[in-house]
Amino acid sequence: MALPQYHPHMWLEGQFVKTHNNLIFEVKGIVHPPERTIAYLRYVPNTQAYDKDTKASYIKMTDFSERTSFLSRHYPEFLWYSPVHHTVLQSVRVHDVHYVYDPIHFLESIRSMPSDNSIYAVAVDLCERLIDVSGLRWRDLGVTGSLLLGLATSASDIDLVVYGSKAAYTLHESLASDRSSVGLERYDGGFLLRHVEFRWGSLPRHLKQRMLEVESAKEFQGVFSGKDVFIRAVKSMKETKCEYGDLVFTPGERVSMVCRIESNLDAILTPCEYKATSLCGPSISTVVSYRGRFCEQAAVGSLVYVAGALETVFDTRSGTEVCRVIVGNDPRDCMVPLTNP
Repeated sequence: MALPQYHPHMWLEGQFVKTHNNLIFEVKGIVHPPERTIAYLRYVPNTQAYDKDTKASYIKMTDFSERTSFLSRHYPEFLWYSPVHHTVLQSVRVHDVHYVYDPIHFLESIRSMPSDNSIYAVAVDLCERLIDVSGLRWRDLGVTGSLLLGLATSASDIDLVVYGSKAAYTLHESLASDRSSVGLERYDGGFLLRHVEFRWGSLPRHLKQRMLEVESAKEFQGVFSGKDVFIRAVKSMKETKCEYGDLVFTPGERVSMVCRIESNLDAILTPCEYKATSLCGPSISTVVSYRGRFCEQAAVGSLVYVAGALETVFDTRSGTEVCRVIVGNDPRDCMVPLTNP
């Protein structure tokens, strides 16, 4: 979609933006500073200077430190110090955006495509089934990831996004009660082993074994028509009650601790949040992640082992301050349930 007139809530997780120099960034979160979006580099044009061994038009960048290093060397203008976060973030200024990839508009466009055996037809079929079982509207769902960008291959996953907390919980409950009619199979057997190894391969064996149980129980992922599927749930624009600057974040040291989960009402959303009480180490209020792999991770009452970074959050509106743990920004981060509730 063409770039609309700027307003402070135009950016939502699930969207991508292409810059005038053809870099593609993925929008992160739902709160963004004036005149720019917080977005992480995801694809760079393929040039011999970067990767001469592939014929792909774009190179996918997955490692966060690799993305930052690339931008530092070639496009430092996309590294910006945020006074609210007290750190350098990857971000794109509005006037540097050439094109906005919107998941909802894209799903609408591929619904009118002729039916065939393409991965796009499979994605539409899955969305139709999800709508049938949940009663959601088409405008509640979108297609994101490589399909949205036109960079999908036969091996690509299907990444969907559902917007709005109410729609997300309706869909989650529908899958929990009637998953078979959708045909979205849970990870099991070899698919489960491969999935856990991909997501949690760096964990010690005993913790990785625990993640087999966790990943097999998640509702917003699985296998459909032989394709890996992940459904990201994001609050709608009208649910965004916080402006950039209302909360001030101060990064702290790395920690590892055991916590008890007190509430997981936002566990299916991105960013996901778990209210938690630490049983050792610093006192915290929540465990938070902007990574989808940490969604649906722990039930209320369970004990979890958490490794991440401390962060102090000061609310400028109320004058209150809390401490939380952020997971997902470092390859060493993890959140593994140790007990069932």
